[in-house]
Amino acid sequence: MRNILFLLLFVNLPFSGSTQDSLAIHYADLIRSKILKTHIKNLASNSMQGRHTGDPGQKKAAVYLYQEFKKHQLCAPSQSFDSLHYFQPFSMLAQREPEGSIQVDSKTFRNMDDFLYEGRISDGNDSLPIVFVGWGRQLDFENENLKDKAILFLADNQRAAIATADNIHKKTGAKVFLYANGKTLNQYSKMIQWQKRIYDLNKYYFPKKNDKESRKKDSLNNPKFFELLKNIPQTMNFAISPEIFQQIMGESAKKIRSKLVKSGAKEQSFQPIDKQLSLHIRANVKKVNSENVLALIPGKELTEETIVVSAHYDHLGKKGKSIFYGANDNASGTAALLELARVFQQATKEGNGPRRNILFLAFSGEEKGMLGSKYYVNHPTVPLQQTIVNLNIDMIGRKDDHHKNSDYIYLAGTNHLAPKLKTISDSLNQLYSNLELDYEYDYPNNMFYQASDQASFVKKGIPAIFYFNGLNDDYHSPSDTWDKIDFQSTTKVTRFIFHSLWELANRTERISKTEIAAK
Repeated sequence: MRNILFLLLFVNLPFSGSTQDSLAIHYADLIRSKILKTHIKNLASNSMQGRHTGDPGQKKAAVYLYQEFKKHQLCAPSQSFDSLHYFQPFSMLAQREPEGSIQVDSKTFRNMDDFLYEGRISDGNDSLPIVFVGWGRQLDFENENLKDKAILFLADNQRAAIATADNIHKKTGAKVFLYANGKTLNQYSKMIQWQKRIYDLNKYYFPKKNDKESRKKDSLNNPKFFELLKNIPQTMNFAISPEIFQQIMGESAKKIRSKLVKSGAKEQSFQPIDKQLSLHIRANVKKVNSENVLALIPGKELTEETIVVSAHYDHLGKKGKSIFYGANDNASGTAALLELARVFQQATKEGNGPRRNILFLAFSGEEKGMLGSKYYVNHPTVPLQQTIVNLNIDMIGRKDDHHKNSDYIYLAGTNHLAPKLKTISDSLNQLYSNLELDYEYDYPNNMFYQASDQASFVKKGIPAIFYFNGLNDDYHSPSDTWDKIDFQSTTKVTRFIFHSLWELANRTERISKTEIAAK
């Protein structure tokens, strides 16, 4: 409710611009394709190395943004030109795949190569006898002592096998489980590929503020700290490769499975193995420092009201020798942000600055779960009570399979917290831009509406518009390069966003607290 007073600019008010604004047209025309192209090429260059959060390429991109803001004399949110005030630093924890190994017959196997691990971290080197329990049915292990043993079983679906392991754990207290697929031999390799992608993209977290352990100086070196990050199982679960299974059993998983099928469902499959399993799993958590980059154009009159224009500038970095350039995602939106800032600042220098404050905010950590924007809304440089709307730009200048050309833009959020945003967008488009405005994703539960940085503002009750051209075949791929951007479309969309920002920043209508309380 604390932000409801600032919806007053959009709710229950008619759109004020029924005729063209010559100043708006003049400044919109100053948005240049050539400048947008330069920014996208620079941000998606080899030297930026994919702008992965916390890596040198992302730091270089942050400096690039700061230098552009400073060159055009935009001030930092504190209205200072001190370089440090343009950056909002934040820290997070990067959870990589656990490091460690298992050893059978003096042969060592490594996590994420020979097995896929999930579970608690071992406190030291564990050495356990191995028992084979067939399919892992209760019949296969009942009346057997499984405590302090490594339990090996077959599963036709290794992804679902963790449920079998959990059942055995509850009935016997066993904590170490190994499972292999004897039916679909390539499932294991697919699981490894998928899990590596998950770790690359998503395993970033903020430290838990209430955990005393997380505040200890040596907490990142403490294996138990790994367990503070997630509510992970207390068992140790290993999806193992066919090679490990054969090393343990002396026969392939396929042959053993065939024997189990032939033996029938009524026979117990318990079998002690005259081998020891040695294992050691270590946490792999590191602290990552990153920063949002901010610049402010102070309003001439309504300095207690601020519009936030945002785009994320991070991307996926490098994987081996491949650079994920992120030209569309999201050098394009970042370039639009810089160009909007430049033109609005020129208008300000010429005595035509906005009535309300405009905060230009480039986020890092979006690809890690919108961490930069989540941090900002919890540590705002402009009070959220004074933030009236967020305009977020993510992936423009390409087209998806649903459109014949690039002269369109998806808008999401216009009909949610402030429904008049749709009226304003439609009217401005008719006056100035003549784009196809696609509202297919303009509803609160849509995945795209929730998957970029505007979601962080929406969760705080702040209205937002998400500008987006949809997905294409180069999404999250090294082939997302600058030469595939349609710069004419990028310019048209940026000019359309300019008109929306110009209108929202200069509206004269206001509603009093008494009126809003009465509604």
